Amino acid sequence: MAQNEDVLWDILKLLHGNKSGWTKEIDGKKTRTNIENGFAVTSLKGELVLKYLPQDIEDTIYFMKHRSYLMTHGIGALINPEAVYSLTEKALSVSEEQKLPLEEIKAFEESLWNIEPKLYGIGPNIKGWKKKFSKKDV
Repeated sequence: MAQNEDVLWDILKLLHGNKSGWTKEIDGKKTRTNIENGFAVTSLKGELVLKYLPQDIEDTIYFMKHRSYLMTHGIGALINPEAVYSLTEKALSVSEEQKLPLEEIKAFEESLWNIEPKLYGIGPNIKGWKKKFSKKDV
């Protein structure tokens, strides 16, 4: 898995302060569901795919969902179970502080190597290494 820290920060930036949702009509009555700090899944991926590889986006979203940064909201279990992603309290805190917890920093550093034996074996994650060496310690 090659989660990407740049993708994570862009997701936090896009969702923080944004409002998203949907309108549904039942028996002629329209109701609007608004999600604070949220973004429609297809729109989010559409924004990110202009800058990042699809697999990096999917891996980072997977990482964020399982590390309690993203919540999913949907319209029923069958219609659209993942319509909107929203930020958790943990993600809001990280977004405001602009600093990841140590265990997440370690996870991103461990993703500096790609291990994909079916394709080409073991090799460096060039983007990750460039980012690691371009950071300036303060």
